[in-house]
Amino acid sequence: MQLSTLCYIEKDEKYLMLHRTKKENDPNHDKWLGIGGKFEVDESPDECLLREVKEETGLTLLDYNFRGIVTFVSDEWGTEYMHLFTATSFQGKLIECNEGDLKWVDKAKVLRLNLWEGDKLFLNRLNGSHSFFSLKLEYRGETLIKTVMQDANDGKNETKILLGYERMYHELKQSQVKVIADMVDLKANGKTNSVTYKQLMVKKLNNQNVISMIEIYVPF
Repeated sequence: MQLSTLCYIEKDEKYLMLHRTKKENDPNHDKWLGIGGKFEVDESPDECLLREVKEETGLTLLDYNFRGIVTFVSDEWGTEYMHLFTATSFQGKLIECNEGDLKWVDKAKVLRLNLWEGDKLFLNRLNGSHSFFSLKLEYRGETLIKTVMQDANDGKNETKILLGYERMYHELKQSQVKVIADMVDLKANGKTNSVTYKQLMVKKLNNQNVISMIEIYVPF
């Protein structure tokens, strides 16, 4: 179990983002994040926040808001409880960060960056609501498979299971195997070409959307 903080520092409708490119063996390599890190011994969330922001950016926060708790559950990296903050008041000058490159990014463009899928959920929440919330994100590898959002104002849970695409892909691969097996039979009898192959797939699957996906994975 890990405890951490993450802060989105705002200025002129921009967030200060960190592109994680420099740290070795970084689970967040090449991802864009806010500013933060793990608790040190006996630190409070506020103490961790202020220290991490100072170490990574050179800035001293003058005011900040505690926005929510994000629970990360992973089959690879264990469970992490992240304390999420925003801040609009600070002083100092940016320094070079030894974990990546710092950049002010328009808030409207942040979601276009290479982010963890779950990060997009709480970023949308930060931009749309000021009530405290709890968000649980479950990952299988880098794939987000389940989310649970709870608003502190009403106590209601919003749970989403995100296995649709994964299940579709699994079924697609199974269909591919069968189609390829039939393709081999046709080829053995000298009755196959690319047109026959596609007709066979349409007949077997009867779903043009899936056919388009198969074309990505199986060359004619």
